[in-house]
Amino acid sequence: MNIKYITVQEAAEILSIHPRTVTKYLTQGQIKGAKMGRLWRLDEQDVHRFFEEVKARTAESIQKGGTTDES
Repeated sequence: MNIKYITVQEAAEILSIHPRTVTKYLTQGQIKGAKMGRLWRLDEQDVHRFFEEVKARTAESIQKGGTTDES
């Protein structure tokens, strides 16, 4: 198994969001990561899993007649 650890900036680029949002998700425990000194490191696969989980929750919300934040 080949594990690739990435930075907050790289995770933000993958998710197309601001790096501060990634840091917020990390501190809230929404995305898994490890803080090494002052820097966060994330398993790239965890970032992709996070996206898939959010995508599934969004689809479920839409099916239930809910709305998304990007209306």
